[in-house]
Parts: sequence; C-alpha cells; structure tokens
Amino acid sequence: MQKKEFISFVLELKDRLPIFVKSMENSTIPGKYKFSYSGDVPSDNLHWGLGQTTFAARILYIFGQLEETVKKDIVKYIQSFQKKDGSFNDDYVTKSTFLLRTL
Repeated sequence: MQKKEFISFVLELKDRLPIFVKSMENSTIPGKYKFSYSGDVPSDNLHWGLGQTTFAARILYIFGQLEETVKKDIVKYIQSFQKKDGSFNDDYVTKSTFLLRTL
C-alpha cells in the first residue's frame, strides 16, 4: 500500500468507524453494544457484552464521539459487571469459554 493510499484509508476510517460503532448500540439496553453487526447469538435477556461495550467506549472516546449521555449509559452498563472485590467479569463469556481455556 502506498503512502497516499494509507493516509486516505486512515482518514476514511476516522470518519466511518465512529458511525459503525454507533450503529452497533443495542436498541433495548442502554450502554450495551452488539458483538456482531448481523446480531448476537446470546439473546438480550442474558447479561453479557462487557468486552464489546468497553471496546466501543474506547473507540468513541479516541475519536471524540463519546457524548455525555451515552457515556453515562456505558459506565452504568460496564459497572453492572463489577464484582464485590472490585474486579470486572463477564460471567457468560467465562462460562462459554471454560472448556477452551481449560484445554
């Protein structure tokens, strides 16, 4: 890839990535972001999504697109994964990857 092509790619990414991330916001649970564009396998009834939500927050923050109301919803959702000892864990991901991590 040539330097001009790379610069063009980065500038396009800068404009389009926040739009894509915003489109991944869950419409029924404030602060939650979907894992895939085509839809998540686990239903919205399951409490999961810590990883993709923190990743979405980071992208929006980096690109200066993290609006205050959205930020509050994201913080509240991320805090819902906090354990009594202060750590954060997505129980659904931990359970569904147990066998793979054990092997």
